[in-house]
Amino acid sequence: MPSPEPEKVPLHRQLTLHIDAARDINVSADGLSQPVKMCVVELAQEDWTPPGLYQGRSCSDISPGDGVLSVAQFILSPQKSHRYQRDVPWNEERWLVVAAEFQNPDAGNGLIKLKSDARSRFNARVQVSGNQLWAQAAR
Repeated sequence: MPSPEPEKVPLHRQLTLHIDAARDINVSADGLSQPVKMCVVELAQEDWTPPGLYQGRSCSDISPGDGVLSVAQFILSPQKSHRYQRDVPWNEERWLVVAAEFQNPDAGNGLIKLKSDARSRFNARVQVSGNQLWAQAAR
């Protein structure tokens, strides 16, 4: 009887991140919701901080290199969604930094860091509401 073939290890795995905006995002002083500049930064290592974080520009002046593998910038409007999806090597961990440049950066949480373990799929959701980012557990 022939022996079973060894299970093939995949070369890549998929990272999927959904970012969903509530009705009341990036609220101005007069109470109006407005689109917000956002970014997803893919990292090879955990210890990284956006260069413009303390100036309220978390998504500005970022380019690949020094641990940054990719940067995706976009504008998210109220009640809209954005999907970030990438294939990454099966055996490598990744960190995703999700940042928002809110009008009033001192009034909320505009930065979340999520870890994607090696050898597993990653499917997570980030909610944007007011001047806050909230992460839902990865599956």
